[in-house]
Amino acid sequence: DFAAPHTRTNVATVDADDVDPQTDTAVVNVIRPSGQCSMDVTISTDGSCPAGEEVFILTGTEVTWCVSVYNGIQADLATILASYTTDGGQNYTAMGDLGPLATGGTASAQFNQIIADDTTLEATAVATDVYGNIYSCDADDAKANVVHPSLNIIKTVVVASDGDCANSTDPLDVVAGTEVNYCYEVSNTGDTDLVNIAVTDDKLGAIGNIASLVVGATQTIKSGAVAIPVDTDNIGTANGEDVYGFPVNDNDDASVNAQFADVVVDKAGPSTVVVSTDNSID
Repeated sequence: DFAAPHTRTNVATVDADDVDPQTDTAVVNVIRPSGQCSMDVTISTDGSCPAGEEVFILTGTEVTWCVSVYNGIQADLATILASYTTDGGQNYTAMGDLGPLATGGTASAQFNQIIADDTTLEATAVATDVYGNIYSCDADDAKANVVHPSLNIIKTVVVASDGDCANSTDPLDVVAGTEVNYCYEVSNTGDTDLVNIAVTDDKLGAIGNIASLVVGATQTIKSGAVAIPVDTDNIGTANGEDVYGFPVNDNDDASVNAQFADVVVDKAGPSTVVVSTDNSID
C-alpha cells in the first residue's frame, strides 16, 4: 500500500549447494508529503481578478470567473487537473492542467460568462505531486445573484375638501375652480429593496421623496391643493434605485375634467304693450 507514508523493507535470500545462504535487504520509503492543495473562486463584473465571493447583477450581465489553486503541499505538483460545475453540479467543464506548481505557489485561470439566472460555480482539482501521490484539492465556489428591481406608480386625484387618497380616482370630474390633491402611490414590485425614490410631476414639479421601500411595500405621497380652472392632465414620475445601485423608474398620469355650469334665462310674467293715445291730425 503506497497511499500513506510508511517504510517497507524487503529481504532477498539466495540458497545454493555447498555455500551458506546469502541475504540482502532493500528499504523503500513511501513519501506522502504533508499539506493540502486548495481552490479559490471569485467573481467580478469589471474583469478584475481576484475579486469577491458573489455579485448582484441584472440578467444578461457578463461576469468574469476567477479560479486559482494554491499548493500547500510540501512537494511540487506535477499536474493539476482542474474543473468546475454550475447549476448544482449538473454542468461539468474541464479547465485543463494548471500544473506544474511549486510548493507555496498559486496557479490561476479566468473566463467570462453571460449570466441569465442565479449561478453558483464550484471549482475542484485533482493534483499529482512529483512522487506520484494524488490529492483532491479543497473545493471553493462563488455566486452570481440575478436581481430584478422594479417599482410601480399609480397617480389618482381627490377633491381637496376630502383630501383622503383612499377616496381618490382617475379621472375625476369637478366644477371648474375646485381645488384637488394628486395622490402618488409608489410600490416596490421587484425582489430587492429600493432607496432614494423621488416623486415628481410634469406640471407641479417636485412632490416628495421616499428614503427606502422594502420589497412588496407601498407608500403614498399627496400633493398640495391645486385649483382646476380647465381640463387638466398631469404625469407623475418616480425615479430611484435599488440597494445595489440599479436604477428604477415608472410614470402614470391622472386627468381632471373641469365642468362649467350652463346658464339658462327663464323669463315669465305679463306682457306690456305701450299704445300711443295721440290721435290728433295736423
